[in-house]
Amino acid sequence: MMLITNITSLMIMLSIVLIILNWIMKKNKNMMNKFNIFECGFQPFNSPRITFSLPYFMITLIFLIFDIEISLIFPFIISNNKIELIYLNPLMLIFIICLIKGLYIEWMNNALEWINL
Repeated sequence: MMLITNITSLMIMLSIVLIILNWIMKKNKNMMNKFNIFECGFQPFNSPRITFSLPYFMITLIFLIFDIEISLIFPFIISNNKIELIYLNPLMLIFIICLIKGLYIEWMNNALEWINL
């Protein structure tokens, strides 16, 4: 038990020392070339920032969230032969309610509308 305590305290002290050393020795120089785009040594032809559609990003985010939730539901559906609401266990029922509530909130905030974003 004493060995575990000693190793843990040594690890904590070493972590603190390394964090302090990093803070002391860090370079505060902000070189402009560090933030420029590198295109084989040439100046960039276009702006480095690419604009993207915010509605597209929001729809993609919503799709990703609901896709992950639905992929978590599939193993439960496959494991049960009877797909009725009565046979769903409470955890899966809460999960489906959260999924429907999230969809309702997105609908009420007009996040599913392409033009209103």
